[in-house]
Amino acid sequence: MNDMNREEDQPSLPNKSLTETTKVRQLSSLMTIYQMEDSYALWFHNSHRFVLVEEPVHDVIQQFHKRLNKTEIYKILRSKYKDPKFELHAFIKETFYILRQLNKKVRTVSKTEEIEKVAPPLAYDFSHCYRLGKKVIKIDYQEVQLHRLIHPTLFPLETFHPAKIHHTIQCFAAQNLLCATLDHKMREIFDLQEMEYFKGAISLRLYSLLYKYPITGWMCTLHASGVSLNNQAVIFSAAAGSGKSTVAAILKAHGFEYIADDFIATSPTGNVYPFPSAISVKEGSFKTLKPFYPDLKSKTPVRTTSGKMVRYLPVQDISNRYKTGIPVKCIVFVHYDAGSGLSMSRINKKMALQRLLEETWINPKPAMVAAFFDWIERMPFYQISYSDQEEMVSVVKKILSDEA
Repeated sequence: MNDMNREEDQPSLPNKSLTETTKVRQLSSLMTIYQMEDSYALWFHNSHRFVLVEEPVHDVIQQFHKRLNKTEIYKILRSKYKDPKFELHAFIKETFYILRQLNKKVRTVSKTEEIEKVAPPLAYDFSHCYRLGKKVIKIDYQEVQLHRLIHPTLFPLETFHPAKIHHTIQCFAAQNLLCATLDHKMREIFDLQEMEYFKGAISLRLYSLLYKYPITGWMCTLHASGVSLNNQAVIFSAAAGSGKSTVAAILKAHGFEYIADDFIATSPTGNVYPFPSAISVKEGSFKTLKPFYPDLKSKTPVRTTSGKMVRYLPVQDISNRYKTGIPVKCIVFVHYDAGSGLSMSRINKKMALQRLLEETWINPKPAMVAAFFDWIERMPFYQISYSDQEEMVSVVKKILSDEA
């Protein structure tokens, strides 16, 4: 039997019931609402879309859920919003329209419904075997662009002439689609221009194989780097080019354990799981990291699919030590600012969620969305701007030791 379907590997939600929290509510199959101070985060189940609203939109939504019509809602809200200049009728009508647009069903990114159009190729240009934990995963790449997309971060895990191959993934392009099979069964189909989504899907497959975890069991994936110390994790989230990989590499050189460089999977409990992919070092970070990694100069620069030249630092496979993941102490939005010294501040949930969701995929199951918001409710968020590396290392250590 495939390990991904074993009964003991099925995910479980936190012991705390999702309905116990007063800040996360599910309105039937329509949406999940998370209250943040004076605002409300709405997650629409059909479209997988997120929006932040305040009053009086939330008031309209509450009555909308009760299946009241516009006239009935107007009568209820008129006593609360008495300002004659407030065009309540027009506002309710517009809110109804927006709600319906946001709730329209959309296809998932992976276009598996087009499976009948796709025939895997008979030959592949590249083939590598990687050892992830106790598993050997063979990945076939049809052409150089797919090979360049995925292989460089996995090359330190490459193994030659393994005694057994546990799983095979095949990556190829067909009919203007990017496709992947797992053990010769079609699993992922994306539009040709969706390279990064495709890479993320392959990464999540590898995570699931590594931890014997069902692919649908992850709560979310973060476009982030991360390190841990004393079984507590700090996650660094930022837009591409903000320096989160450099921060992870610096902290690793100072004794922190590496979690991941660019892509982190999170379970419904909110724990994160290490992934032993190589750290990508852009040319702009080469000078910063060279004192910590003298052999970086000998690493061959590789051109990524975006055209940037990067070097890759191999990391040790530590996944076997963290079968149940690592609890996250906090999420930090990090930014390198030359000459700034160091500044750190705690930021509110509203600002943090807006920034985090730009770089996050959430499992669209309503229970998983509720678990995600419940996790956010427990999570402290910080913003760090730094130029002095030693000060940055010191403040991260303080965060993990409850001294910040």
